Amino acid sequence: MAQRARDHHGATALSGMAQSVGYLMAAAGPVLFGSLHSATEGWLLPLVLVVAILVGQSLSGLAAGRERYVLEPR
Repeated sequence: MAQRARDHHGATALSGMAQSVGYLMAAAGPVLFGSLHSATEGWLLPLVLVVAILVGQSLSGLAAGRERYVLEPR
């Protein structure tokens, strides 16, 4: 977090946002995966969901890894 913020206020805000989103995804993932498996009685759609999330997280990681700071005016 400190690499993407200019000061401790920005690092604190970024850390809070990242942890909130991360915990929300971690909590919702197993429930959604299990619900899809129960609804379809198969593994195809739950595994497609995992691949879709993997692609989304990879794209987000590439965007987050750019050399710039957060919470800066443009």
